[in-house]
Formats: sequence, structure tokens, C-alpha cells
Amino acid sequence: MLDGLRREFPEVITFARALPHPRVARASPFWSVMAAFGAGFFASGIVTILVSLLFRLTTRETPLPAPFELAGLAGTAAALAVAWVGGGRTAVAGYVGVLVVERLLSLLGQLRFCGELGGSAALGGRLCSVGGYLIALWPQLLGVAIAIALVRWIRTGLGDRNPTLEAAGIFALVRTLGVTFLNLMLGTATVGSPVWPLFLLLLAIAGGVAMGYTVLRRARRTWRTLGIVAFVVAAEFALVSVPLFVSQVLPAQGTDLIGPFDLLAFFSPVFAIGAAAIVLYLAAARRVDATESAYARCRYSAPAARARPRPKAPRRRPRALGLLRLSERSRPGLRAAPRKARSSHDSRPNGSSRGKRAPPSSRPEMIRLSCR
Repeated sequence: MLDGLRREFPEVITFARALPHPRVARASPFWSVMAAFGAGFFASGIVTILVSLLFRLTTRETPLPAPFELAGLAGTAAALAVAWVGGGRTAVAGYVGVLVVERLLSLLGQLRFCGELGGSAALGGRLCSVGGYLIALWPQLLGVAIAIALVRWIRTGLGDRNPTLEAAGIFALVRTLGVTFLNLMLGTATVGSPVWPLFLLLLAIAGGVAMGYTVLRRARRTWRTLGIVAFVVAAEFALVSVPLFVSQVLPAQGTDLIGPFDLLAFFSPVFAIGAAAIVLYLAAARRVDATESAYARCRYSAPAARARPRPKAPRRRPRALGLLRLSERSRPGLRAAPRKARSSHDSRPNGSSRGKRAPPSSRPEMIRLSCR
């Protein structure tokens, strides 16, 4: 089959070989799982944007999969490939385990939703049936097969961290698990109720804060890393969510279907990016304050240390005094000065202290400050 594709589409194969190989650094299992979720986040976001733009250029009669299905396929393939290259079997098992937990929780919420709407008859048997649920898993199953080919394309990079993928993975994991838990606890959202919109807003802020702390811990270029993740979030929001929201708002003018809390929940990606930026700004402000305080201590403490009087070294005994002591018996009229007691700090035999540092007890206290 592959040989036939190579013969039919040689240009595509040449273009695929010319693409640069992405590199993923090997890290601990936890951060490899986070990098896997980040790779899925980027892949699904880019595919969602491209497919949504393609849908606008085609007619409705054109048979194409839904954007979220293609996004799930691309996200699963990229995540499994990155997990295998970055952390091996342990990371793949951790990623699959999180997906299984998320699927089980979403299944419970889906059963609750179908029970409230009266079973499968309410949705034509497509969403509230076992067959419909299994058919809806085809993007993940096909993504596993594509991940096997992506593993050969991805290379192992240097270092022990993937800060951009890890920050995006933390944000995507918080958002995915948070929405699943909210769907399980709150059930179906009611029109005009502020519960769901407020919880979605708080969830977005929590995801932004988690992303900001991950960037601070794992990235060296913090603002650059945050900018890459924020660009994908903002692009998906502006090119996909905003046109869809406008198409829903215009028919609903003059009704109570969309309230102020719903507008806040709609702009939750903006709040998420703002929360992450605030975390980075506060961390940078703390570093600046610490630097200024260290400089102030160095500035006001160093002159005080230099102003303290230094102890004077003991005076050197003249050499002529020894000659006077030797001639003291032969010249009784000449009396030598009494010999001074040797200082306890003077360790030289002749009592000289030239070049001798003062004892530690009498030295001025030296203040070592790093005023960078």
C-alpha cells in the first residue's frame, strides 16, 4: 500500500522527507505525560483552526468529518508519539491511564444526561446508545495507528525538559478534567443560571495560574514560552469560537438565552492568559524588589563598615634596642628601656608585625552582599 502511494504521489513523499524532524527531550514520567498532553493540545488546536477555515470554503453537502473528530485524531497521535519518545512505556501508560479516567467520568456524565432527556429516543439513538458511543471513539483508535508512524519521525532532543509542551499540557489537563468533573457534578446547564459560567471562568483562571507556575519552574525564557501557548489559545478563540458565538448571538437577540455570566464564560480563554501573565509579572516584580533591597543594603552598610577604625598594628621594636641591652653591663651609666611584653597576637620571634593581619576579634565585620 505504501509503495503504491509513493508511486502515485511522489511529490508528497518528497515534501514529507524534507520536513524537519521535531525533537523532544527525555524527562521524568510526570513531565513526559504533561508534554504529551501539550503536544495533543497544539496538534488539536492547529487542526481545529485549519479544518474550521476549510469548512467555510466548502459546501454543506461535502462529506467531511467534524472538526472536533479530526482534532481528536491529531491530538491522540501527537500525544502518544511524544509520550513514547519523551518517557517511554511509563509515560505512555500514564497518558492512557489519564484518558481512561477522563472517559469513564465523561461516560457517567453522559449517562446522566441521557437519563434526564428520556433516553436514546431524545437524540435519535446516536448519542445515548452503546453503538453510538463506540463509533464516536474512532478518532482515538485511528490516532493510535498514526502515532506509530510519528514515533519514527520524532527525534530525541537534548536536555531534560520540554517547557512549552509541559506548560500547554498542564493547561489542557486542568481544563479537560475540570470540565469533566463539572459535567458530572452539575449536570446539564440551565439557561440563565450563573453556576456553569462562573465555574467555567474559575476553571479557566485555575488553568492559567497552573500554566504560569509551570512556565516559571520549567522554562528559561518565561515570556517567550507563555507567548507561544497564548498564541495558540488566542488563535483558536478568535478564528473558531468567536465566529461560532456570533452566529449564535445574532438569532438570539432580544431573548434571555445569553446573559452577562455567559459572556464572561465565553471570554474565559482571555482570563486564562491574563492569569498566567499576572503570575509571571508578580514573579518578575519579586525578583526586582529582591535585587533593589540587596543593592540598598550594600549601599548603606558598606560605608559604615569602612568608617569603623581599624586597630593599629603594634609598633616595631628598633634594632638598636638589642645593641643597648648587649652593652648594658659594659656601660653601667646607660640604662636600656624596659622590654615590653610580647603581644599575644605577635607570633614572630623578633616581635615584628609587619604584614601581620589583625586578630579576628578586632577586625571590622565584612559585609558580603551581591548587588547585581
